[in-house]
Amino acid sequence: MASVGQEVGVVEATVGIVEAMDLPVVPEASDDLGYFFKAHYGTLLFQSSPDFGSSTSPGWHESFVLDVLDKTMPLRIELYGALNDGASFVGGLHVDLAQQEDTDMWLRLAPSGQVHVRLRFTKRSVPRISAEEVAILAVMGKGAYGQVHKGFFDGQVVAIKTMHVTNPTAFAAELLQVQALKSPYIVPIYGVMDGPSTHPKVVAEHVEAGSLAQLLTLGRLQHYNKLQLAADVASGVAYLHERSIVHGELRPSNVFVTSDGRAQLSDIHFPSAQLVHFDTALSYPWPYAAPEILLGAQVHKAGDVYAVGVLLVALNTESVPFAVHRGNPFPAIHRVLHDGDRPLCRADCDAWYADIATACMATDVDARPPAADVAAQLSAALPVVTPVPVIDGIGDAKWYCPRPGAMPLVGDVGRFTAGVGVQIAVLPAATFSKSRRLGAGPYGYVEAFKYGDTTVAVKTYVGHPTEFEQAVTTMALFVDVPSIVRLLGVVQVDTPRPQMVMEYMDLGALRRYLDIERRGRRNRITVHKIDVAHAVATALGHVHARNIVHRNVNSLSVLLNERREVKLTNFILARSVENPPLTQGAGTMFWMAPEVIVGGVYSVAADIYSFGVLLTELDTLEPPFGALRQSHFITLDEVSRAVRRPEVRPNCESWYRDIAERCMAQDPSARPTAAELVELFAAQRPTSSSRFQPSRKRREAST
Repeated sequence: MASVGQEVGVVEATVGIVEAMDLPVVPEASDDLGYFFKAHYGTLLFQSSPDFGSSTSPGWHESFVLDVLDKTMPLRIELYGALNDGASFVGGLHVDLAQQEDTDMWLRLAPSGQVHVRLRFTKRSVPRISAEEVAILAVMGKGAYGQVHKGFFDGQVVAIKTMHVTNPTAFAAELLQVQALKSPYIVPIYGVMDGPSTHPKVVAEHVEAGSLAQLLTLGRLQHYNKLQLAADVASGVAYLHERSIVHGELRPSNVFVTSDGRAQLSDIHFPSAQLVHFDTALSYPWPYAAPEILLGAQVHKAGDVYAVGVLLVALNTESVPFAVHRGNPFPAIHRVLHDGDRPLCRADCDAWYADIATACMATDVDARPPAADVAAQLSAALPVVTPVPVIDGIGDAKWYCPRPGAMPLVGDVGRFTAGVGVQIAVLPAATFSKSRRLGAGPYGYVEAFKYGDTTVAVKTYVGHPTEFEQAVTTMALFVDVPSIVRLLGVVQVDTPRPQMVMEYMDLGALRRYLDIERRGRRNRITVHKIDVAHAVATALGHVHARNIVHRNVNSLSVLLNERREVKLTNFILARSVENPPLTQGAGTMFWMAPEVIVGGVYSVAADIYSFGVLLTELDTLEPPFGALRQSHFITLDEVSRAVRRPEVRPNCESWYRDIAERCMAQDPSARPTAAELVELFAAQRPTSSSRFQPSRKRREAST
């Protein structure tokens, strides 16, 4: 069993109300007078049963336990005489808990009477669990705060969550408060491993049926299951709010379902822990965040109620709210923030249910109902039946059937037809010898291989055949353009993991070069910012001449080599601007043009805006808005309204500043074309000696 840690604790008070005497007689009471007491502490309430037949000296001998969360908050005890149609107040007092000393005494009531009270104080800590007590079984995935493992502890399967903590002492106190929760609506926490530290492991109950997110994907929930789950979620939030705890991370992946179809809440917000899984605005589960939270407000109770409303819609529709905006959520976020757009229940949904969801998602924080009211309304609508388990498993459909893999490619080089008039060499897989991993992204990973005596970069697409074909088709159009990374061929095109073979750029991404310069370290080469700008503009000129939008121009899509060559890559998002018009946003967050952010029709001018942001990177060495400390959603909203733009250095050349600002013009038609940019930077190349500005550390070292 776990041993009790000593590093942090919460004082727990056991309060015993033994008996009372000298109470006043209640005139309206019957001959068989009964007295009872109520004890109030914050939002907590304990009420005894009446003691009949003891005249004015009742005895209860009842006790209850509370956490002393605030030493300045007194315990209020009130005594009542029971009446046929209610109760009559007979006396009360405040008990000071600040001293935290054990007490056993009679205390005087006001206006009259006495009550016998016993107080016992103990310090409770989160149980400490040693590594020897836990067997790690497998990786389950990633939660909001870190990686989650499946393990075995004390004879049962558990979930082990590795946290990333900024303040171990504060985290221990927060965890203690959550671990003390005892409710059928909350996933229990058993203890903590590796604490106190910056990476403690929280050991919690493992719920076998999985998360609500998984069950929604399966679409097998019957009506009463969904209503029961909705009532359980609201009840769990109400339970937390009664104890002044805000969940703060409410969404389907943090709602777990037991084998009998009941919901339990997990991953309650820890202010001292870092969100490591949602490290960008694109990956953050924004549909469940209230508008004020998207705009930077701290988590609060009304924000939880908003999330309950969105969950009600998700349960009703059995789908992810705003799912069509997965590629670029910012147009939908803009409408949520400024137009009051909200997810809607199905057209055939019961009106009362839809009304509750709508009320929960009110823009006015004060107009949202308390979680307790929502729970009461949903619980009252439950049918009086015994739910059947959610998970049956008998006769389930085969939801995913991977296509059979093709035989390995061997022998002579073939041809892969990637589009009309486009053919690429199919290279034999056996001729490659692996070197090392270069990086990974949402569509796959990139490795360096030896192909004969030549080092090449091979990008493997995992489960994305359409994106593979799109990228190959586009890059094949530019194999003779020196400023675009050359596509050499493809490998294993008929397998679930097709590969692109490209020329190898040994110095990697421009962003890496800029970071080394910014930190005052020495790069292997030195390149001029004007040369980089000219090369990228030249590449965009070729791309735009074919009416193609790159849609991902940034310092990670520009590669360098030791020959000082600068080349554009990363064509996975590239699309033609011809039929149909482009409206679906895509790209990297702070490089996206305003028209892309709001979901408008856009053209090659969107790339020019991104190029303008790249110019600020070349001048400052910093990523856009790198020093800005506010919500990403606020920043994107400000960009969409021309309130904010990335900036160059104060002492930047005026002509360079002018080009960057013109590229980032709000009106796409006011931006220069790629061909014009090529001429502008070509005119500066012969006379300019402007290099990347050295970092402060390097400037100081040279003086």
